[in-house]
Amino acid sequence: MSRRARAAPASFRHRWAVLSALVVLPLVAACSSPSESTSTTVSTGPPALAVRTVGDLGPVLVGRDGLTVYVNARVKDSPSGCDAVCSAAWPPLVEVRRRPPLLMNGLPAALVGSVELAGGQREVTYNGYGLHTYVGDGQPGQDTGEGVQGAWFAVSPTGMVVPPPVTRGPTTRH
Repeated sequence: MSRRARAAPASFRHRWAVLSALVVLPLVAACSSPSESTSTTVSTGPPALAVRTVGDLGPVLVGRDGLTVYVNARVKDSPSGCDAVCSAAWPPLVEVRRRPPLLMNGLPAALVGSVELAGGQREVTYNGYGLHTYVGDGQPGQDTGEGVQGAWFAVSPTGMVVPPPVTRGPTTRH
């Protein structure tokens, strides 16, 4: 009589797989991300800037993924001053391997620059403003960051801050 190897119960195998994933995935993530980066942007190529009509804002700059690009209207011609907490909500558009952004839709290269951030990364600027996306915008065409804190606004292709659209109250007839 031969002894047959007994298979481990399914619940044990499931627990082992989950436990392995919980141990291995954080290690892989820790080894693959830079330790001093404050940016949550993940890209394999240089950033890109294009123009897209977004809601009532009209034509504004968008990034490679089509998300609206914002500037802090209170800060121009210097680093954005966005610390790690700020960068978690407003990830800066950063150069990858010191390559400037790809410009689409005829955007003028003369308005593009960069400024060094803490940790050595370079934030892309447009007309002197540091460029950011907003984590509240989950998909292209959204502008939920517009006017946040009275400081964050989309930017036009000419480099001007785009104010929020004027909302009209109810009209009355006399």
